[in-house]
Amino acid sequence: VGDLDSAKRALQEMEESGITPDVASFSCLLSGAAKQLDCEETLRIIAEMDRRRLRLDACVVSTIMRMARHLPDARDADKALSIMDRPDACLFDDEVVFNTVLDACIYRRDYK
Repeated sequence: VGDLDSAKRALQEMEESGITPDVASFSCLLSGAAKQLDCEETLRIIAEMDRRRLRLDACVVSTIMRMARHLPDARDADKALSIMDRPDACLFDDEVVFNTVLDACIYRRDYK
């Protein structure tokens, strides 16, 4: 996906058509923000998901962790890694998610 503007337009068109976006819809937005290494936009999308009471699934967590690994600013990486503190982050439900989280933490040297 990766094209954040297109994903935003698609989400807006869905809502205008009366379709309620789900986690998969927001995953497309997150993918675009993550590919641009836009931590603030990613956090805004997560906040919107929270507002809509959408649970973070394995795809969402993996996307955020991959972004955290590549963020040039350590403060932004810490913000992204803080997603691990959420009770709905499903870090251990999936081996791929666990390995993505582990990779991001090792790369960022966050062994807490």
